[in-house]
Amino acid sequence: MLCLRMVNEFVRNNRDPSHPGRRAGFAVAGVITGGLTALIASRTDKPARTCALTFLLLPDVPFVLGLRPAIVAGQLHPGMVPAYNATHCLAGAAACCAAAPALRSPAVGVAGLAWLTHICFDRAVGFGLRAPDGWLRSRSPAGNPAGTDFPRAQIRRR
Repeated sequence: MLCLRMVNEFVRNNRDPSHPGRRAGFAVAGVITGGLTALIASRTDKPARTCALTFLLLPDVPFVLGLRPAIVAGQLHPGMVPAYNATHCLAGAAACCAAAPALRSPAVGVAGLAWLTHICFDRAVGFGLRAPDGWLRSRSPAGNPAGTDFPRAQIRRR
């Protein structure tokens, strides 16, 4: 309980995704959800383990498909942004976890935890949701290929 309270404190107080406190909070959450995923998957049947592995890797499919040679390094193809954001939204993973008890399916619960683990580790290393133009929302303004870290408030003031 104390660990979850610490994670909540980090996330609430540090809105900037590149802030070390927020990233550390997501790292802790990723370790916790990853441990739960491994524990539950090891105690269930093979379909649950397959779901865990699939949902651990599946959110990066839009990222891989969005890497095109004509795009500047660090920018995702704008056509893949909606799919990328949908697979990296915490609400979808949380809904999957919440549906597991109602469906009485450990495979759905393990899939949701694996998906949540993936999202937490992505956020811990600095990957968040993307802007419509394909850049990370916390990074440089649209059209700036430099990829310099700017807080969102500074971008709006320019």
